[in-house]
Amino acid sequence: MIVIALNYCSINAQLYFDAEDATLNQNGDLNDNDHLFKAQLQGDDIEIPSFINFARAGDKAIKYHIDGTKSDSKQRVEQVIVHWKNPEKIKDKSKRYTGFSLYLPKEWKAPNSWYVIYQVQQAATSRAQKGNFPFIGIYMNDFDATLSIRSGKNGNTQRNPSPKGTNVDTETLKRGVWYDFVVGYRFSPYTNDGWVFCWIKEAGQSEYRQYGSKDIKVGYYEPDTEILTTKVGIYRGADKNPTTVYFDEVRYADVFSKARIPEETSPIPIATPKPTPRPNNNLAYGKPAFQSSVY
Repeated sequence: MIVIALNYCSINAQLYFDAEDATLNQNGDLNDNDHLFKAQLQGDDIEIPSFINFARAGDKAIKYHIDGTKSDSKQRVEQVIVHWKNPEKIKDKSKRYTGFSLYLPKEWKAPNSWYVIYQVQQAATSRAQKGNFPFIGIYMNDFDATLSIRSGKNGNTQRNPSPKGTNVDTETLKRGVWYDFVVGYRFSPYTNDGWVFCWIKEAGQSEYRQYGSKDIKVGYYEPDTEILTTKVGIYRGADKNPTTVYFDEVRYADVFSKARIPEETSPIPIATPKPTPRPNNNLAYGKPAFQSSVY
């Protein structure tokens, strides 16, 4: 994959990492395709990312593991695709796609608090904003993967109330199965012509199933138009249970075809699931909308 070589990753071309020819340092930072994908760690009983001899494609994948917290603190172990020290400038109406393969091992348990496997945050003007709510995220609620979408003035927790949004239920995931995800969005913080979609399929399936919402605002209008960070991994509230997930084939691009797992696949619409209110995400909930074309 041809990308621009930087210490911290920002997109000028496709970004891609997996475990095949990558290296990990003592901090969990992953080096692949001449890019350094920083690890972000928080809380107690955190393990740095590691490689396992099990994969969606090839021979190895990346393992993210957290032991149960002893201090009732938030915990995270994430790999940063776009880094806050070199945020990507994004224009109004631009499109971005993140693809990844996710595996919940047999011992994975439903979380007792909020649990995020993917998130996109937007930079404040100062780039020093703390507690930045992601404007797009995928939360695990029990075994359900839920797509969250936020918009408004900004994502700062100092703002009261916190930014509201829409939750779209996607699929109930099974343990012991590789799932291919593509999350795409049209950035539109000012007008209701943005969209966010999540395409999902099991490894070996030929077509993606599509979930999401269109004709909406996407992103915050107060910060400058930069993406503070895009991450995959685990970020969760206090939970006494250990947890592990595997990621493979992580991609970031401005077109769908470069973010999907490289095989003949296409998204299709499916029946609308019933949206269910969730207590942990601080969100308002809306009915998902579907389109059969690739955005």
